[in-house]
Amino acid sequence: MTETATHLMQIRSDLMRAVTVEQAKEIRAGGFEVVFAHPERSVGIQRRPELLRELVDEGAYVCFNADSFLGGHGESVERCAWQLLDLGIGDFLGSDAHRPERPSHLREAVEAIAARHGRERALAIARGEALTAIPAVEGVSATD
Repeated sequence: MTETATHLMQIRSDLMRAVTVEQAKEIRAGGFEVVFAHPERSVGIQRRPELLRELVDEGAYVCFNADSFLGGHGESVERCAWQLLDLGIGDFLGSDAHRPERPSHLREAVEAIAARHGRERALAIARGEALTAIPAVEGVSATD
């Protein structure tokens, strides 16, 4: 996402919807697309996944954690990740592997998603194919 006009945004666990929506609008007004990072880990989204649908319908993108589909963050997070994907929500799949003690489980997650939603959908999320819809930032390159 380094060459795209995106802003990675985390949803607070209490999901103050009005604040989240307002922040997303401000970011979009600044010429950036909003990508929500691991919303399945938000207690507010777990309780009311339809709230994320509203944000997606307004143009936001969603990046799941691979571990979420494998139970790596607990049962409620796993259930929410699948529920969101079943609703057609989800554009990217991240590893969240910040350090050696927290390895990537992308392959396992892609296999699990493929078993439930088909290989094409799983690979589209893993490859980040939604990036093609996000405009590039003029004059910025991943190699700069």
